Amino acid sequence: MVALAAVGGSGRLVYNEVRLASVSSVSSAQAHYRQADATRASRLTLELAAAEGSISALRSDVATATSAADTAQARVEQLQGELGAARADFEATVGERNQRIEALSASLDDATRERDATASALKQRVSELERAEASLATLERERAALAQQNTELDRQAKYLAQELSRREEALQRVSAEREQVQARLKAAHQNLDATQTELAEALKRAGETEAVLKAVQDAGVDVDRLSGADPMPLVRGFVVKVDTAAVPPVVLVHVGARAGLRAGDQLYVVRKGRRVATLEVDAQQEDICTTRVVAGERGLTLAPRDEVFSWEPER
Repeated sequence: MVALAAVGGSGRLVYNEVRLASVSSVSSAQAHYRQADATRASRLTLELAAAEGSISALRSDVATATSAADTAQARVEQLQGELGAARADFEATVGERNQRIEALSASLDDATRERDATASALKQRVSELERAEASLATLERERAALAQQNTELDRQAKYLAQELSRREEALQRVSAEREQVQARLKAAHQNLDATQTELAEALKRAGETEAVLKAVQDAGVDVDRLSGADPMPLVRGFVVKVDTAAVPPVVLVHVGARAGLRAGDQLYVVRKGRRVATLEVDAQQEDICTTRVVAGERGLTLAPRDEVFSWEPER
């Protein structure tokens, strides 16, 4: 019994807790709905107030428009009265206006015809002016061309005058030169006989000279070297060997035909810038020649490596 009582008490406790939880949930939902209704009521109140304000403004606009319509109606009635008066006045003066219009139309026709005549005359005058301007431009061009031609003619006349003056001066010079030439020609004719005589004597001397020259060449003398037609080349060498047994001594020099030496050429032995002996070439090869002493200091003995020149050193 005690156990059953305990079980029964426990069951009631659970039931009460469930019931309390359900009541709490319902209360929360009711509070949420009440808050939502209050928010919606507030929004509707604001919208209602705005709508009432708009309606009030519209009513004011309607009143203003109604007043303006009444004023416009009064103005329409006034204008209708003025229109009736003007129509009566117009009907009274329309005949006079028609006459005036007919007179103005006639005057307009006359003015139109006068304008057309004036325009035609103006067009003709414009055409004549254009032709006159074209003629004037042509005349201006012709005048400019004529002025240019006059300038060119003046320049040519000045040039011709200068040229004529130069030619006159040249003619005077030519005349003077011609007289001088004639005088020289006369003198030349006078000297011709003497010149021919001198020429004959010169030809005779030339024949004699050729004979002497041939004899010299036949004797083995180098005439071209002596006359300067084929001058002595500028060469430099040295003594290779000296044969003192020969009389006069024979000297072998390291320079030859390759440098342009020929038999009969003279070479100079130089010591310390001073000529001590003169050699004459007897025979030569490409790079060596045989010479003999033709002049020198008394008791001089030549030695190998002595310098040899084709020109005499300055004293």
